[in-house]
Amino acid sequence: MSPYYRDLSLPSDLDISPDDCDLLARVFPQTSDWEISEKLGLSVKHVQSLRWCFERKIARGKMYVLRGVVTYVPVDRGVTREGVSWQNIHIQHGENSTYYARPRAVKYLEGDRGVDIGCGLEKVMGTCWGIDNGDDFEGCVADDFRDASDLTGYLVDQFDWVYSANCLEHIANPDDAMSEWVRVLQPGGILFLYLPWPDKEPVHSCKALPQHTWDPTPDLMKRYFVDLGVDLVECDDEIDEYGEFIIVGRKKWVRM
Repeated sequence: MSPYYRDLSLPSDLDISPDDCDLLARVFPQTSDWEISEKLGLSVKHVQSLRWCFERKIARGKMYVLRGVVTYVPVDRGVTREGVSWQNIHIQHGENSTYYARPRAVKYLEGDRGVDIGCGLEKVMGTCWGIDNGDDFEGCVADDFRDASDLTGYLVDQFDWVYSANCLEHIANPDDAMSEWVRVLQPGGILFLYLPWPDKEPVHSCKALPQHTWDPTPDLMKRYFVDLGVDLVECDDEIDEYGEFIIVGRKKWVRM
């Protein structure tokens, strides 16, 4: 989490949409802090905090305020090459795509010993174990804060299932991460991944988003499954309305 998130002192009931933030950004240069504080019903100190954010907005993309927390997002809505309209799920659900992946995931997540890797602010199942480096979110719900590509200390075959949504594309060494995730998964256990598909929705590409270190595709993920002894159970052949796809596998009982 960047320091300026912690330095802000905004009301916990303050919500400002991306469109309203854009409007404020345009009026800030010619409007005093006092005038804006009168219009928004905020203290001058709060307005100064917001101004501080807007001055750094250009390098960060769009922003919004939800319950007093300032969040930057690259885009808020768009249309895919296939003509599917989508909106940025970050705006409504605290930057966690699990809200949308969960309905498709729950049928696979059987067993009490599950792990959500890159859980952020919202685990896929409230009772599962959560792993996250904690860099992106204040209030991250992880039980273990660490690099998701190194699960040293976790046992072989420890978990009934491994779930991860919008995490793997942030990891610079996905080979190590995938090897570790499969290592801790028990034979017969489910690996459920929800990932962006930049070839079909370029806004998710690592060129467009510096925090993405590589570009996943279903074919590439299928090769990982083959190499790591994971049988393919399900894989999307098209993106969903958010430019993402799921791929699900089951760890072989005997490695070939």
